[in-house]
Amino acid sequence: MDISAHLKEFGLKPTEIKIYLYLLENGISSPAQIAKGTGVLRTNAYHVLRELLEAGLIEEQSGSSDRKTYIASDPSSLVRALDTRRETITRILPDLRSLYTTEKNKPRIKFYSGLKQIQEIYLSALEAKEIFTLGSPEMLYKLMPEFTERWTAEVRRRGIISRDIASHSSKQSAIEKMAREIGPQYSVVSLPATQGPDLTTDLLLWDNNLALVTLVEPFFGTIISDPHTARTFRMVLKILHGKL
Repeated sequence: MDISAHLKEFGLKPTEIKIYLYLLENGISSPAQIAKGTGVLRTNAYHVLRELLEAGLIEEQSGSSDRKTYIASDPSSLVRALDTRRETITRILPDLRSLYTTEKNKPRIKFYSGLKQIQEIYLSALEAKEIFTLGSPEMLYKLMPEFTERWTAEVRRRGIISRDIASHSSKQSAIEKMAREIGPQYSVVSLPATQGPDLTTDLLLWDNNLALVTLVEPFFGTIISDPHTARTFRMVLKILHGKL
């Protein structure tokens, strides 16, 4: 396992990774020992040590001569540091969203490419109190089984009202599975047999956002954020959901 690569994904810089791994392997060390053992310049090492201290990944100790030494914290501190970051982002998210604007009255359009990116569309919808969907539950389970199960579980946990219009060709077993996983806040109707082949595009509507996700290669998605567009499609989906 490439530990350095994973620590880089966590957000640590190369010099921080060198010093952190050195302290994990060698225990209590002085700045001089750390600089010599890692090849990081001593003047730069002091700055890196401060960053690691603030992140809670290492601890500072003073010996009898008042010379400071450093030791790595228990690796579980990485999880605590990640939780702290998550809590901070959650706390400031409303303020960040208030800044995330475009020209007045002009729709905002974002494009997503690949399975990983289109999963972000579904995750974004979890912030809503109500989600409308039109598509094929069967295709979702076939294409992204683990992700779909995690997503439906989160819809249930958050108590999000989910109104679904499923393609006629979706197997009843897939529809029933989604209903079981989401729970009583899920209501579903099926399109008529005249619909034809299975739908290859999933439509999601939440708040002021309309998303179109193509579930065949090349996988891509689009989110249109506009209150007028959302209002129109919400009205159409409500009528369709009530008529079928």
